[in-house]
Amino acid sequence: MKVIIFNDNHRYAVNVDHVVEIAKVDSVEELPNAPDYMLGVANIRGKSLIVIDVQQKLHGKRTTEDASHVIIVRSGPFIVGLSGNIEKMFEVRGEQLSMLQEIKDEGKQMVRGIFYEAERAVNLLNLEALIKNINDGFSDNEAHV
Repeated sequence: MKVIIFNDNHRYAVNVDHVVEIAKVDSVEELPNAPDYMLGVANIRGKSLIVIDVQQKLHGKRTTEDASHVIIVRSGPFIVGLSGNIEKMFEVRGEQLSMLQEIKDEGKQMVRGIFYEAERAVNLLNLEALIKNINDGFSDNEAHV
């Protein structure tokens, strides 16, 4: 499987099958009363895109890096931008990937597995669970991702 590795102090990867594009971002406008992990909205060629700080969402700690690019990903009908500094594209072989055991509620875990690249751990994101978790955080009267 081909993945894109990016970092926010922790290293993450997304399967390229979910990547729409990598886009340069001039600015991200904060949203009032948005969750801490939601950096805000970026304008990508005239369209609004919600940008997520993955490190904040998974670890409760805001990214210290100022990312100038976002990885735009799609999971089902939802499209979001993930902030982070893009490192590289990488081919993960099946034997390299350690799948994490689901502890509760199959499909809720936001990290699917872990692999090592250059002797450093990389967390393979479960985009379906990550985006569903973000979208479930909104009430029926709020805008959805």
